[in-house]
Amino acid sequence: MLDRRSTLAALLAATLAVAALAAGQADEPPGLRVTVDRAELKWSATGRLLGWLERGARVERLGDRAGWIRGRVRGWMPLSALSTIEGGFEIAPEEEVLRESPAGGAIGGLVRGVEVRRVGGSGEWYQVEMIGWMADSTVIPVEPAPEPDTRAAAPPEAREAPPLMGRLSNRSGLRTAPEGAELVPLPAGTVVRAHETRGGWTRVTIEGWVPAGAVAAGGEIDVDPEIVAGAPAGAFVGREVAWTLEHVTLQTADEWRSDLVPGETFGLARVPGAGGLYVYLAIPDRLVPRFRELPPFATVRVEGRVRTGRSALTGAPILDVTRVHR
Repeated sequence: MLDRRSTLAALLAATLAVAALAAGQADEPPGLRVTVDRAELKWSATGRLLGWLERGARVERLGDRAGWIRGRVRGWMPLSALSTIEGGFEIAPEEEVLRESPAGGAIGGLVRGVEVRRVGGSGEWYQVEMIGWMADSTVIPVEPAPEPDTRAAAPPEAREAPPLMGRLSNRSGLRTAPEGAELVPLPAGTVVRAHETRGGWTRVTIEGWVPAGAVAAGGEIDVDPEIVAGAPAGAFVGREVAWTLEHVTLQTADEWRSDLVPGETFGLARVPGAGGLYVYLAIPDRLVPRFRELPPFATVRVEGRVRTGRSALTGAPILDVTRVHR
């Protein structure tokens, strides 16, 4: 029998994830448009060539420095051009065209070995994204289109369609995401609100009651790595957590990892029993010696604050470590 407190935590976490996703979709990132025939994408201002973008391609601006723009690029590539690596994919051919849609027009290209992250698509075509640097003289800001005045044209009774109500036809598990861990089992006949369906999965919300004594007034809800990874990136930012993890390795951040400071020491840790879920640990200098002493796959209890629920490069959570225990 599931513990009632755990059930409440799971339901509240799922509701928070839905609310944060809706809020995050309201803000459009600052956009840029390429104004030259061929704008080079580089690892850094003086780094190796990653690829190029053609005139008219769109770029999400992430930052700038000394005449250079750091931006995120999205496009479509055939699965046959991608090699699987830890945490994502890399370009297999010497050069591969980046397209605006599956089999659509070219917006640029990437060279062999460049790492990309899948953000959509299925079957023979994947939507991917990557981050690079480009000269600011090759792009201009995209002015947002003015919002039309629809006050006169809007119907007086216009309303957003309510979610559809339904019942589960058989027993199913409520998950934070299609690939996420099961939070709670839902018996056949459970009434749910269906919000959207895609890729064979439907996003739902449910309502229920628990004894008042099972709710800790004013208390924080413990969240597992699986819940953080399945929620929108900002849903749990700043939340203090304590996770049991398996230490894998230590690395030093470079400019490619936009959620880490270049030169920052970080660790890669595995979440036991989570089907291959990993967590990145941003480690302060005072704790680096402790982590260097750990053998590979040592089990540790790590305390810290969530920096982001999904890193830009791999989609894994990043934790700012404050304590570590063996």
